[in-house]
Amino acid sequence: MTEWVEFIVGDGGTLSMSGIPEPQTRSEVYEHIADDWQTSAQDLFDAMDQCEPLAWAVQSIYEEVRGQVESSLKLAVANRAFNQPRINALARRLSRMPDDPSEATGEWLLALSDEEFDEIIVPEIQEWFDAPPDPIHESDHWPETATPQSIAMAYWQKAEASLREALGVVIVEGEHPGSTYFAAELTQPIATANQRALDLKLPIRFV
Repeated sequence: MTEWVEFIVGDGGTLSMSGIPEPQTRSEVYEHIADDWQTSAQDLFDAMDQCEPLAWAVQSIYEEVRGQVESSLKLAVANRAFNQPRINALARRLSRMPDDPSEATGEWLLALSDEEFDEIIVPEIQEWFDAPPDPIHESDHWPETATPQSIAMAYWQKAEASLREALGVVIVEGEHPGSTYFAAELTQPIATANQRALDLKLPIRFV
């Protein structure tokens, strides 16, 4: 029995694969790493290498922690007569935390103890995975199976150019410089495309 492939035609002709729900959390978008990072700092570090938005999330934690150390040092300095040992300890800690998180976060993460990793990192990263994805800033880094729209685009990218032309499907990779819009679009009426698919005996439908 022939298995039909159905595409939903949205605004402007944007195609989405039918039967695929929109992801509600980052765990659904980044499912290839969502369950492989909690065991240790090394596992998270490896996952960051596969997912840049996750690296950004860890860098944000680093910046937050560094900011807390910097603030504590300023408070201690304000009471120098009573806090010299604390000042020295905080200054040493801050000296090991460079300003640039993109360069410093990995080394800092791997130097955390298991207890620090569980206390500082795990809750915030789990919250990040449980939150909705950010299509504006993250979609360039999503796997092709992340959304119904990206699955449809991947399908048509792999299709023969002659097939796309016959059915009136085009690939749009950014509407303008810097655009994050990437999609397959249907450029002719749905009825026309469906009739053409029937004529070509293709198990494809547009709705």
